[in-house]
Amino acid sequence: AERMNVRTRIWLLPAFAVLIFAVGIAVVWGFSSRTSGAINAIGEVDFPYLDATTQFASNLEALGATIQSAVAEGEKKRLDEANERAAAMRKLLEAIARIEGKAEVGGKLKSAFEAYHAAAVDTAQLFLGIKQGDPAAAVPKMQSALKALETELKAARVQASEGFDEGLRRAHGGVSSSLMAIVVSAVLVVLALGLGSWLLIGN
Repeated sequence: AERMNVRTRIWLLPAFAVLIFAVGIAVVWGFSSRTSGAINAIGEVDFPYLDATTQFASNLEALGATIQSAVAEGEKKRLDEANERAAAMRKLLEAIARIEGKAEVGGKLKSAFEAYHAAAVDTAQLFLGIKQGDPAAAVPKMQSALKALETELKAARVQASEGFDEGLRRAHGGVSSSLMAIVVSAVLVVLALGLGSWLLIGN
């Protein structure tokens, strides 16, 4: 009986080690799943959103410069360039709206952009003599529309930047937690084997 008891305790050592290791693997798998989700969110949401809003801001500045140049140079054809750039900007807004959770932001930006673009082109056409009316009276409307667009865009860019940074933190935290779980599991396995061996030899 005593021999069987010793034999049983010998077999329990690897059994406990396997059990602890299995628990460790389960914990690591849980952290890995969270890390994978965070990385996927960065690739599918956070970075595309940050990239699109950054590109849109750059294009908005270029659009304003093109329209101003058309007026300053008296070059009506420059408005065609402005319209082409505006079309590219609409595609960026569509891309933003397709990102998960960003449809509302994309819609607000689109509404603000269309209001600004219409006011800016209308003002330019008045200055260029394409349309009849008072150009000076159209300027405040354009400036107001631009300010509203810039306000929406600034909020979107702040949200995009913070979301991207938070995504990186989540991914980094997940990797660190996984490594810690692996180390803890290994230490527990060694301690369990050591304790079991001591008890076995001691008895």
